[in-house]
Amino acid sequence: MQAILKSGDQYLITVLYSALVDVGGDEDLLANPSPALELYLRQEGGLAGTHTPGAGGPAALVSGQVGPLSRRQVKHLELLARLHIKKAKYAAAAGIYRALAERRSGPGDAAVSLGQRLDALHNALLQVSGAS
Repeated sequence: MQAILKSGDQYLITVLYSALVDVGGDEDLLANPSPALELYLRQEGGLAGTHTPGAGGPAALVSGQVGPLSRRQVKHLELLARLHIKKAKYAAAAGIYRALAERRSGPGDAAVSLGQRLDALHNALLQVSGAS
């Protein structure tokens, strides 16, 4: 895995990240944090283009409502929030959880239950309290 990450081949790195998500290798994925991983998780989570680098706080992280999102996109955003927590970027993690709580619902696996919204809001509040 380290050889792939050091290769700089963005396609190969993306394939590696995707495979790790598919097989549930969350801990392996998060053990090697990098700007490329953050970008991958944002893009696959459906947040590409919603963040201005250097802008601070959870409100700057996501502009407007996102979604509907597939289960796979939600998984990527949850991993992104965990990555932010690992880097002690609690406000950024809170912004991701807030976006998950406020996302538009859709049909099938894009539906969002009240319980899922409450869980995401709870996680957002936990991260905000960690940021203070």
